Amino acid sequence: ITIPSLVVRYLIQSVVLPLGKIWHLAGEEGSCKSAFLYEMMRWHYKAGGAVALAQNENKDSPELRRSIMQHNPVWLQRFIKDDTASMEEWQAFISTAMASTVAEYERKGGLGATWPMLMAIDSLTATAPESEIEAISAEGYASRGFALMAMLISRYMKFMPGKVMDNPFTVVGKNHLKPGTDQRGLPKDAVPGGMSVKFMETYEFKLKRISDIEKSKY
Repeated sequence: ITIPSLVVRYLIQSVVLPLGKIWHLAGEEGSCKSAFLYEMMRWHYKAGGAVALAQNENKDSPELRRSIMQHNPVWLQRFIKDDTASMEEWQAFISTAMASTVAEYERKGGLGATWPMLMAIDSLTATAPESEIEAISAEGYASRGFALMAMLISRYMKFMPGKVMDNPFTVVGKNHLKPGTDQRGLPKDAVPGGMSVKFMETYEFKLKRISDIEKSKY
């Protein structure tokens, strides 16, 4: 589908967005990850597509999203969202969205696989596995659970590419960027969830806001 943004065309060296790919948007708080995700949604709507959003953080921005969607009533009708409370919930929602879209592509008398579907996870590591949630409820405190979270994401990411590549899908996962340093003291960025996302992603965008805009001067 067409990329209307010149800067994104430059970054990926293409005037079109290839479908059947997995995108990873990583950035610190306030780096406009959600705004860029909503802009990618707009590209799919302009191509006659639809969007499914697994909202895992309690920081939804419906006003910003609707404004970037230009308050288009047709586009807004082709948008589904699920507020998920565990990692298993967002994975089940994305899997259901994929299966439902494929069923629509194959429906007799339908349009076939002629329109793109964007599936977004906001964000990949914002919710804990159900077993950890139950343990915290029972014990009243949290314990180390990174290994389980990384394992669940890894197993799901191994399942995802086969479903994505054969269809006009775009999967976009947001993630938090954790700046730090390596053993030599050099800057090093890290993202939660293990290395499985990096192995399966096609593109990774690191978003950073350099400074605030002094609006009164422009």
